[in-house]
Amino acid sequence: KAVAEMKDRIIDTLKQFSDLSILESPSSMFETICEELKIEPITLHEKSKKLLNTIIHNYAAFDISTIDGFTHKLIRTFAHDLKLPLNFEVELDTVNLLNKAVDKLIDKAGTEKELTKILVDFAIEKADEDKSWDVSHDFNAIAKLLINENDIPYIESLKHKNLADFKELKTQLAKSVVILETQIVEIAQQILELIVNYGLEFNDFSSGYLPKYFQKILNGDFDVSFGLSWQTKLEEGETLYPKRVSSDTASTIDAIQPKLFEGFSTTKQQILQYKFLKNALKNITPLSVLNAINNTLKEIKDEDDLLLISEFNSLISSEIKNQPAPYIYERIGEKFKHYFIDEFQDTSQLQWQNMIPLIDNAITSETIKGEVGSAMIVGDAKQAIYRWRGGKAEQFIDLYNEGNPFFVEKRVENLPSNYRSLKQVVEFNNSFFKHLSSHVFSNESHQTIYDASSQYSTIVEEGFVELSFLDIKNNEEDNAKDSLYCQKVLQTIQDVQKNGFELKDICIITRKSKEGVAIAEYLSSENIPIISSESLLLQNSPEVNFIMSIMALGVQPQNSELKIDVLSYLAEHKLKLEDKHAFYSVLMPLDSHSLFNKLSVWDFHFDFDVFLKLSLYEAVESIVREFRLNEVSNSYVQFLMDEILDYSQKHNASFSGFIAHWENKKSKLSVVSPQGNNAVQIMTIHRSKGLEFPVVIFPYANQNIYFDMSPKTWFPVDKENFNNFSHLFINMNKDLEEFGVAGANAYKEYRSELELDAINLLYVVMTRAVEHLHIISELDLDAKQNEKLNLYSGLYINYLKTIQKWNDERLTYTFGNPKRQLESKQSNNGIDQKQFICTSKEEHDLTIITNSGYLWDTSQKEAQEKGNLIHNIMSQINTPNDIKFVMDDFVSSGKLTLNQLNELTPIIENIVNHANLSAYYKEGLIVLNEKDIITKDGEVLRPDRLIINDKNEAVIIDYKT
Repeated sequence: KAVAEMKDRIIDTLKQFSDLSILESPSSMFETICEELKIEPITLHEKSKKLLNTIIHNYAAFDISTIDGFTHKLIRTFAHDLKLPLNFEVELDTVNLLNKAVDKLIDKAGTEKELTKILVDFAIEKADEDKSWDVSHDFNAIAKLLINENDIPYIESLKHKNLADFKELKTQLAKSVVILETQIVEIAQQILELIVNYGLEFNDFSSGYLPKYFQKILNGDFDVSFGLSWQTKLEEGETLYPKRVSSDTASTIDAIQPKLFEGFSTTKQQILQYKFLKNALKNITPLSVLNAINNTLKEIKDEDDLLLISEFNSLISSEIKNQPAPYIYERIGEKFKHYFIDEFQDTSQLQWQNMIPLIDNAITSETIKGEVGSAMIVGDAKQAIYRWRGGKAEQFIDLYNEGNPFFVEKRVENLPSNYRSLKQVVEFNNSFFKHLSSHVFSNESHQTIYDASSQYSTIVEEGFVELSFLDIKNNEEDNAKDSLYCQKVLQTIQDVQKNGFELKDICIITRKSKEGVAIAEYLSSENIPIISSESLLLQNSPEVNFIMSIMALGVQPQNSELKIDVLSYLAEHKLKLEDKHAFYSVLMPLDSHSLFNKLSVWDFHFDFDVFLKLSLYEAVESIVREFRLNEVSNSYVQFLMDEILDYSQKHNASFSGFIAHWENKKSKLSVVSPQGNNAVQIMTIHRSKGLEFPVVIFPYANQNIYFDMSPKTWFPVDKENFNNFSHLFINMNKDLEEFGVAGANAYKEYRSELELDAINLLYVVMTRAVEHLHIISELDLDAKQNEKLNLYSGLYINYLKTIQKWNDERLTYTFGNPKRQLESKQSNNGIDQKQFICTSKEEHDLTIITNSGYLWDTSQKEAQEKGNLIHNIMSQINTPNDIKFVMDDFVSSGKLTLNQLNELTPIIENIVNHANLSAYYKEGLIVLNEKDIITKDGEVLRPDRLIINDKNEAVIIDYKT
């Protein structure tokens, strides 16, 4: 989609430059290009016309590719060398495939002894911790490591580890945990006895913190915090008692303070070690089956000739990158001299390492004509929001700072002009993000990026920014919070419309999909037309669910729940019955075949028996026709048909197979809506990246900067102490900060990455607006009414305070002019399809020609066709029991008409039941129909039927018509 949009932009801009009107009223881009190329406007105009003409006449050569597309081309070229199937398919839905691999692994429980024990032990272990015994959730989570580029080096180090290695490591860690528990409790007991022996009470210590600490761990509770003020005082040798204690008590505590410090210091280190080992233990079992999951994944890929898109970069890195660049160019059949890489901040480390040799060869070697290549790399570290899939902002930051992987001089150019947004939007963002640079970032290089982020607007019109806060109480339930946000979004849409904007000008951008769903449902209930991937899911269509219910009945004909789903749709949407219960009571007791026959009373003539014999696509078409689902155009049904056709071409299509496919995909399959419909768009921040909208509404603007769902990391350990493992996979938490230099650095880096990623998300969403930017946040304050700087809301409030606009009584702040100032650029490109055509093959009145044209309409042609049909039918029949099944199959597959069926059935029955032949069609014989016999002279004979009886006698039957 991004490639198509880029091509559209280039063509549209060239069309604009090729129009004579550009000379009278040049756009800012046209003027900038004239200035940079140092050419006259008329020259650029003529050049644009020539370039556009060239592209249009050779559009296939106008190629823009994603890096994944380029690497796919490389892999296709080297498929034989990589021992890949030459016709491999690229699988984009990698998570779904991983889930299948996990399910397949769990299915092996009971057949592989060692694996079974691990699965059972892990299930019991989870149940003991009051967690679900279902291990698939943990295994599905760990399986994602197999497709994450960031984890590849660590996965490689585990390749040669087997289940026994992990078991030994787990046993070793468990023993260490028990030893540490004993030691920690012993020290706590010694310290508490020391306090008692010296006649001291708990309240002799400031707030009793120190003895309470040791009492807690003596009771086996190691969930203690470090870095508290009393601990700092102890470590720095300050007094541990309040002023009210006697001088004797004070001198006693001073006397034993070194022992108290030693006891605390030792238990602190041991508790941190204990927590680290417990942390590692939680992750060992899922990690131990990673190789097993990978093996089942390979089995699935081999069965279906699949290659995961996530494997592209690692495949090239390990197999192709080491080839000489000229050889790679030679194999792919072309050599690129000039590279332009856009959105570089989203490029993964592996992608970049794979591209370096090709780019280096292009820019450092001269051609015969003396030409030298070039590389133009464009990016914005502030828009790097794909760290979770390998994109690393730090890679781009390094490239334009000190790094240079090439032996040519680089030129760094800043692009400060903003050609998208109106003046007030640009100025607000400039001021806000410069303010954040000194308040959010712990990493200096991240701070520098935002400190220098200011742009200047090239558009003179003013624009408008609105920042509003909802007064939501801390104990407010989620649905109540959703209701407040949705009401505010609706009010904003109405205000925007009053100021001259249409619904199609508005885009609501949310951080999470579920927030978009809540808003989509609310706006739909208020009759506001919307476009969103969530609102256009196929599973939201009653017609699609009706089709899937009938398909499922084909697999489970006795399922009453499916029957009621089918009848409910007919009663509500087709018959519009008031007394639905009477309708159900008549039809529910019937079996599925009788139920559909009975529906003829209501003018639905659907033959369930014929339906079951049709191919998957034709079967669904028959539902659409017989239940008149195509009376009006229905995009949901059309997209379902497209998915069925695509599935049928790739898989052995069956009802049960497609139903399983549907269950896996239904939460993602949606109608692709054309741009231009007059409806509000709703999308996530990630989907909005690179796009622009006249009006942007950003609700739920209150994310926690440091929020991360179940973060994990690879932690380096000493191989000798950890059964030859170099890294352990652990949960990332604050405890690591106290766990040595490596732990402190890992936690610090993790926090700084969270800061950059959170502010980058904010930057992307706030720079999508052309004219209007509406931010809807919360009045989220602490107990002392101070803003929380770890939340977006706190950053907005802090900014307003800094520019002296904040007022405790005010919830809405505006900047600029709300009236529309630019003309709409969007046009309605959508074509409304009025008809949905779906006809059976019988209605087309087609005749399939069986022989050469000279036999058309002759009796000889009819005789040959009849003879061929009888031969084909008899080749499928072994005993009289086969006749009905074979004849029905020939009819359902279109090989026989009903007239031919009635004519040929008696002939077939006469052959099989003939007095002289019936002995050769009974059960228990070896039957070879239409099998070749090669004589010793090399002659090939093919009898129609060869039978070998229990006396080892052979009988040959030949059919003559």
